[in-house]
Amino acid sequence: MFSKKSAQFAIQWFPSWKGPCVLYYVECECLNQTVLQMEFTELEPNGPTENKELHSQDSNQPATTMRAFYPLVLASQVAVVLVLILAGYWTGHYLGGFAWDGSAKEFNLHPLLMILGLVFFYGDAILMFRIFRKENKTVVKVIHMLMQSIAIICGIIALKAVFRFHNKAGIPNMYTLHSWVGLPVFVLFCLQYIGGFVSFFFPKLNETRRAAVLPYHKFFGVTLLGLVCVTALTGINNKLFFAMPGGEGKDKYSSLPSQAYVGNFLGLAIVIYAVFVGFLVTFDEYKREQEAPNPEKLPLTTAEMKQFQTMDPADPSAGEEAK
Repeated sequence: MFSKKSAQFAIQWFPSWKGPCVLYYVECECLNQTVLQMEFTELEPNGPTENKELHSQDSNQPATTMRAFYPLVLASQVAVVLVLILAGYWTGHYLGGFAWDGSAKEFNLHPLLMILGLVFFYGDAILMFRIFRKENKTVVKVIHMLMQSIAIICGIIALKAVFRFHNKAGIPNMYTLHSWVGLPVFVLFCLQYIGGFVSFFFPKLNETRRAAVLPYHKFFGVTLLGLVCVTALTGINNKLFFAMPGGEGKDKYSSLPSQAYVGNFLGLAIVIYAVFVGFLVTFDEYKREQEAPNPEKLPLTTAEMKQFQTMDPADPSAGEEAK
């Protein structure tokens, strides 16, 4: 510790700081030299009372915005639980259940697993970075990666099931719009997974390159979720037409039997879930919190250093000139 022999201060404006700061010139007896200290203060022309009101409004704005965050997250989870219930009921009850024998029951694994993996696990994997906004980012990355890994496993089994069923039943593969959209989307999803793993998990790019890649990773992640929903809707519609062709005592889709309602509500629930997820991950106020840099630890610019060098702390008029 050292004792202060004398002290002067002046008010100076710095371009890199959004407001004036107070400069303290402290002359130390023990060091026999002048030490320059800076204290950043918010000196507003409106006066202290008005400043407090402005700061109060600024601090209340994020809190007001965040009031809707958790209700929206809850609504998204209600929607996706409804999706899973309807998908399980539709494939298990109306379509006849599940098997692994090349029959139509094996085909039923395809819509169920695709919805489970590419809608639920993928959508919620994206939400992890919003739900756990304040948690350790590495832990959230691991959760994100594991959920997407489960989505890929579900997708692979679902594709195997549909191709096995088609081959055994003599049905051509890859002739519907659903298949033309669905298979490329799944391939893109796998490429997105690999790119994200290499860029952000292991071996991981350096900080500059990660920052450059991140906007593209986010964009394609949300875009793929939208494409997944489009694929799911076309697939559900295909199966509803095939399952209810009408004639020979069979239900007709256009007559809206109970199975049609289940399938249609399933598609609506998927759309609602995707809208909630898309909003939560793209709304700026819900982004993961970043630690604000401490202004006193920021490096000074060259222009600011020159101002320090040209000011004489022993000159009493220095304060007046700075003003």
